[in-house]
Amino acid sequence: MIPIPSGWRAQRDGDALVLLPPDDTGGFVRYVERVRPLASLTAIAERILAGTEVLAIDEPELIETDEGEYAARLSAVTQSGRREIGIVLVDDFYAVIDAHVENPDALELFRSTVDRLTRADVHALGERRRWYRHAPPAGWRSRRRGSETIYESGGERPIAITMWHAMPRRIGSSSELLATAMFEQDADAGFALIDATTEQLVRSETGLSGSMITIRGNFPDLPVTERVLVALEDAGYVYMLKLETAGGLKTDDMAVLADLVASIRPLPNRRGEQLDAFYIWAA
Repeated sequence: MIPIPSGWRAQRDGDALVLLPPDDTGGFVRYVERVRPLASLTAIAERILAGTEVLAIDEPELIETDEGEYAARLSAVTQSGRREIGIVLVDDFYAVIDAHVENPDALELFRSTVDRLTRADVHALGERRRWYRHAPPAGWRSRRRGSETIYESGGERPIAITMWHAMPRRIGSSSELLATAMFEQDADAGFALIDATTEQLVRSETGLSGSMITIRGNFPDLPVTERVLVALEDAGYVYMLKLETAGGLKTDDMAVLADLVASIRPLPNRRGEQLDAFYIWAA
């Protein structure tokens, strides 16, 4: 939901809200509140500009909305003029604020309006499980399973790293959720714990802190696996991930996990910090 700028007129066009500037010249802004499926920013930009002859496109400016959702701003030069675009990335959908600028003299008006509307876009989803920024292990395959992202190394000694959506801290602290992941999650399936290390303190490069523990165990009639469980937290959320291998834990495995942990970015609060383009502008 976006506010209507003072002096602008709004009209519906199917699922879209079209905003017209005060003098009705220079172009228009088209807002669509929910578009699915969610994709990389590159893919979303291609969808928005599909069928348009694009002459040039700027690298996006990565921002956050006033209520703490991830967002981006980008500009494109087209055969017919300019496009000033805002994208708000939410759980499994995104919103688009798309200005079609027909008069070069109106470019700054539309650019500033799209920026304000993108930041002011409201979805009122509140506290919930949320995906968060991180740098995936280079060369690993990824897949989604519900609220999990799973990275797999492949090869003769397969390794999997599971990342869960960040959980609100009201559900439990990092230690409490670590214990749940370690002992309870697979208990009904027969996972038997052989041994476990004591908790070690860990910290990301972005200020998150928490615990890490290594356990060995197995399901009935299956090989022994080693798991490294990490739970980080900030004031609002707990960020959990698990490395698992049946091929024996190696130093290189821990290095990959350490790099991934170090890359985790805390979820934004209202009017948060700018984000590094690497984390979103990747196909």
